Amino acid sequence: MLLDLLLSIKNQRDFLKHAECEVIIVDNDPERSAIRLIEQERDQFPFPIKLSHLATPSVAIARNQALSLSSGAFIFLVDDDQWLKENWLERMAATLSRQPNRVGGVVSCLEAKFESPLAWPLRKAKVFHRQRFTTGTILPLKGCRTGGVLLRRAVVESVTPPFESRLGTVGSEDVEFYSKAMSKGWDFAAYDEIPIVERYAPERCNFHFVRLSNIKIGYGRAARLKLEGSTAQLWRLALQSTLRWGCGLFIAIPTSVLLPVVALWAFEHSLRGWGALVGCLGSSRQFYGKTS
Repeated sequence: MLLDLLLSIKNQRDFLKHAECEVIIVDNDPERSAIRLIEQERDQFPFPIKLSHLATPSVAIARNQALSLSSGAFIFLVDDDQWLKENWLERMAATLSRQPNRVGGVVSCLEAKFESPLAWPLRKAKVFHRQRFTTGTILPLKGCRTGGVLLRRAVVESVTPPFESRLGTVGSEDVEFYSKAMSKGWDFAAYDEIPIVERYAPERCNFHFVRLSNIKIGYGRAARLKLEGSTAQLWRLALQSTLRWGCGLFIAIPTSVLLPVVALWAFEHSLRGWGALVGCLGSSRQFYGKTS
């Protein structure tokens, strides 16, 4: 998948004609699989590629390391399961250039590509659907992502550290980054002309992945409040999460046979409530790491 991403960057010909570009890859696989692959193929790419290895698997630490190695005035963040359509970078850069200086970045819309058929309830309930916004719309916090975003360097430098490594592998470091950036007066705009393609491997196209993802979303909310030391908000979240968990199950169980789509929606909310409740009442250890 990483090689496909690099080839799609290589195909951004209009952008590469007039812009200097460097690609930074931080491999957080203990077996250094990405580095071995790129070292074999790097000569075919018309831009410099910087490689770095991270012994500890951590998205936040990897992103911080990549940002520290970068030197450009603009930073494009992309995940290795994504690839770019033709002229995508050119259009993204043009969109950002039209925004006022307070807009620190442009977030692309996504197009999902499933490598395994989705079960009918997952497809009907649009579990993997990402809300789209008209180009130029100022995004709310929940509309921001770090996969497929073009940022001004000034935004990254205004948040220290950009991505919070103390959240472990809960996956809320992107929410924390945008939340801090917005508190400093930055806005982020939508881009909805050419979507970035995101691949869903077979192991992500099932109910097990949906279950774990929703638990992590809830747990991440509690983990962020713990970092802030906000005891009152933490107890409020614990109460809300208890109600959400209970109400979700109350709706999901009786509707599971006749209304599976409704049941799935309720079950998702129940899992988020459960994850947040465990995060509020549990220790600093998480399902996928440690907060401190």
